[in-house]
Amino acid sequence: MTAQIVLRAPVAKRREITSELNHHNLSTVRLSRALEHVDGTIRVFTGEPAQRLLSALWVARKPLTVDQLAAQVGIAPKQAGAVLRYLADCGLVRCERARGQTATWHAVY
Repeated sequence: MTAQIVLRAPVAKRREITSELNHHNLSTVRLSRALEHVDGTIRVFTGEPAQRLLSALWVARKPLTVDQLAAQVGIAPKQAGAVLRYLADCGLVRCERARGQTATWHAVY
């Protein structure tokens, strides 16, 4: 009988935590779907090379140079640079230049 009384609080706490986890799981699913819709909208308003460059940056999750990006998506570095500048004007990517180093591009999350 004493064990039943002692276990009431941990069982109630477990129920509370499980409920909160379910809530957060549902929120995560909802936010993931919303992000997919936003990404889809971005793809609608950018050209095919821009989509490939953005995808490469999103997947890489690290800064890449124009040459690395151009090689990954199969376009000329000059074209990649022009498209990246356009994407930067749209607020989708940014360029960072450290003194004496090659510029790198980052996706804006």
